[in-house]
Amino acid sequence: MHSDRRKLRAWGAEVTIADTGSTADPTPPVVVLHGEEGPDTVRALVDRLSESSRVLTITHPGFDRRGRVPGVDRPQELAYLYLDLLDDLGIVECSLVGASLGAWVALEAAVMEPRRFTSLTVISPVGAKFNGRTDRSFAEVLVAAPDTIRDTLYADGELDPWRGRMSTEDVIERAEYRESFMHYVWEPYLHNPRLPGLLPRITAPVLVIAGDEDGLVDQDYYESLANCFPDAQLERVAGAGHYPEIEKPTETAELITKFSAGNAPALAATAGRDTQ
Repeated sequence: MHSDRRKLRAWGAEVTIADTGSTADPTPPVVVLHGEEGPDTVRALVDRLSESSRVLTITHPGFDRRGRVPGVDRPQELAYLYLDLLDDLGIVECSLVGASLGAWVALEAAVMEPRRFTSLTVISPVGAKFNGRTDRSFAEVLVAAPDTIRDTLYADGELDPWRGRMSTEDVIERAEYRESFMHYVWEPYLHNPRLPGLLPRITAPVLVIAGDEDGLVDQDYYESLANCFPDAQLERVAGAGHYPEIEKPTETAELITKFSAGNAPALAATAGRDTQ
């Protein structure tokens, strides 16, 4: 998978992006935003999606062994950064896929420019809060013990990609990922208070994918999220925790490809529309 660095206007930032699949495919490309476990955790998903589409995989600043971008402190700013990246690449339409942190960024981008995205897939999305201001919506996964965090997020802890990786390089890389995740989501914790009221702006078809053993949120969280969109479906992945793309990559990819195929006629009808 070839990766490149792109210099952008927004914040004078550089962003790492990988381009796979067929560039000759006339259909809009798929843009993938990884979760907090790191860019390698969506590789199996990207490989499957690349069989039929051009796929652009963006690496969040702070998850590429380089520093974060000054001024980019929350998922909203990451969304602005990636919209600038898509402009730089000349991509006026695309499908958007995000996982966990990446799903939050995807939601922020889609409410900003809903006409740019022909479909939206969010895997275990965080970013929204539906209960009271002082009620807990998300389990503590930033400062709890590593085993507690693993038990919360994984149905099968043996599938944690960081489990048992104790080399100096791995420990440093993992610490950088955790620190960047905390930087982006700490306060308010794992949500943007304004986001739920903006989600109905997303009129493209939406697929919400959630593991049926996700311990980060109550199971009705994803139903509440799906109900915010005019056109959405919720799919549960059996035997997966918060990261179906890691624990059940084949099943997750099949859900996305089936969703894309089912919406192909609608997407074709929108080709060439004005995105301004």
